Amino acid sequence: TRTVVWQEDFTAPNVGSVARISPSPRNSPLDGLAFAFSEPIQTATLDMDDLTLTLNGGPNLLTEAQTISFVSGNTFQINGLTALTGEDGRYLLTVNGTGVVDLAGNTGVGSKSLNWLMDTLPPSSNIAAYSGNASQVIVLSITGADTISENGATPSGIRNYDIYVATDNGPFLL
Repeated sequence: TRTVVWQEDFTAPNVGSVARISPSPRNSPLDGLAFAFSEPIQTATLDMDDLTLTLNGGPNLLTEAQTISFVSGNTFQINGLTALTGEDGRYLLTVNGTGVVDLAGNTGVGSKSLNWLMDTLPPSSNIAAYSGNASQVIVLSITGADTISENGATPSGIRNYDIYVATDNGPFLL
């Protein structure tokens, strides 16, 4: 006697996740990025037409020079991004599931996107002394791809900075 278990799959695969970029903002190019589907797919149905990478909202940067490799289970990786992700700006990678097919023949649905900032310019500081009322005030302004702003404007990506003050030409104090 043989027992056969039959289970039909009517669930369409979708893009389950795209790996996070760490750190963001970055200061070095990214070589590869992993992404996963909600279930196994027919590997042959996944190609570069299912992926887009843009810089600052521009055209798709991906070419035949990039490759997609199977990692394991439902996970794949796009490789060869180093030459494309070295310029400063905001990158957006989108994985579109509508071009893939699962093992039961169901066509994929949905998409997932991930964005990150590339910032290779180090912040610079400009220190100007101001003398008045027998004390010296140091004014620090930081500039870079993201800048510190005042009066409720968009804040910068700079999370920590130190300001030193000297009084009556004394030592600088934090």
